[in-house]
Amino acid sequence: MAGRKKRWIPWLLLLGLGTPSAAQSRALLFVPAQPQVLATWKGFGPLGRLDDQEVALALPGSPRALAVRKYLPLGALHAFWGDPMGKGDYTHPFVVGEIDALFVPGGSKGSPPKRGRGIYFSVTRRRLPVFEGHKVGNLGPADLFRWKGQGRAQVFLSSSLLMKALGFRSPTLDVDAFCADSKGDLFFSLALDEPYPKPKVLDGDLCFLPARALVYGSDGTVKDVRAGAAVVAAREADLDGWVAASGLASSRGLLIKKVGNLSCLALDPGGGTFLPPARPSLGPLPNLIFGGSGKGWAMGLCSTAGKGAIPRFGGLNLGSSQKTRGAHFGVESPSGGPSDSWVCALGLCGPPALEIQVEEERGGRFLHPVSKLVFDWGGLAPGRAAFLFLSPGPPGPGRAFSSLFLPGTLLGGPWEVFWEGGPVYPLSLGLSGKDGRGKTTLALPPSLSGPLLFTAQAFGPAGKGKLDLSLPLVLQWW
Repeated sequence: MAGRKKRWIPWLLLLGLGTPSAAQSRALLFVPAQPQVLATWKGFGPLGRLDDQEVALALPGSPRALAVRKYLPLGALHAFWGDPMGKGDYTHPFVVGEIDALFVPGGSKGSPPKRGRGIYFSVTRRRLPVFEGHKVGNLGPADLFRWKGQGRAQVFLSSSLLMKALGFRSPTLDVDAFCADSKGDLFFSLALDEPYPKPKVLDGDLCFLPARALVYGSDGTVKDVRAGAAVVAAREADLDGWVAASGLASSRGLLIKKVGNLSCLALDPGGGTFLPPARPSLGPLPNLIFGGSGKGWAMGLCSTAGKGAIPRFGGLNLGSSQKTRGAHFGVESPSGGPSDSWVCALGLCGPPALEIQVEEERGGRFLHPVSKLVFDWGGLAPGRAAFLFLSPGPPGPGRAFSSLFLPGTLLGGPWEVFWEGGPVYPLSLGLSGKDGRGKTTLALPPSLSGPLLFTAQAFGPAGKGKLDLSLPLVLQWW
């Protein structure tokens, strides 16, 4: 149930507390505007397909491309969300609508996200029902939130506070890009020109909300803002100038001259500052990397550095002055060839440890009869045994998934186990290959039919003597 308390398994405490510290370097989180293929994960089913509702992680890799893997899959979002609409469908195809913006608190200081739950989102969906205790509330596209336990959402910056900061109210307010610096200053852009019909803030404008105008609570969320404190730091025309000056080329080799919608924001890992052209009195602000909308961007990015530049990360340019093809992020179009997407959400954070991942070929949604399930998994140490834990999901519609948090031990963790208190069925996934990946087919008895609901989590050694438990996958039969 949504209000169920966290539970602990006492015997695991015998293994000792403590977790290895994360390396304080940098990683990029990103979301594509269109589904993409992860080039180095081809042939590994859904692990190689990146949806516009899924978050990928990019780390410094080869001289030609960043090391990219799926970080937060749609199956885990299904488990985070539950079924607040009470329809009995825990595997909705579009759980949040396209992810519009994301950021990790403390990410500018190198803090890693916490297994998916540490990432704040804004989404395109006009009405997103979520559990609020024993009731159901609704979030909108201007609410910046993250998933907490038992289907609940924690809002970092609400739409009402954002409207207070902007000095106007609008039923169409939608946050399209967002980031924060180490001082707590906020940068954002809106998805639509506001307010209609006389635009005050354009969809390509860069807005700024200073930390001194915010009241932060003990949980790190914004509790109040000073009315009218948000200002436009750079107009859309200024961003157009930065884009043109960067020399970023489209997938066809044409110079990109306009930002369109300002689609994503993050602090520039290269550092430095820029003077906001629309508000020079703000003084120097930290350089930002940003992206615009349109397929020609091909996942390319620009920076405010030097009044317009192609940013670098991990020794690579995040775009090309010749042809931008998405190769820097290791993505390509599902039909093959250059990326047909742009970056619609971007975040800077510290790199998390390598984690086990598991997904099912058909996305966890099944109609009777189903003869087999095909699981793709990865993130293990090479040649090691992996297992799959299956457990029944919530009994009936309108519920949230229960989970218990296990402490960090000498063997890894901390972990979150999705468990309703019923039986747990362990299944062998076999041995991982030299790349730490594998594929397992599970034959099903003909008598198996719905309605059935399970959560599945992979478990096994992730290297350096550590064990890992994957994020959940929701499986549902009708």
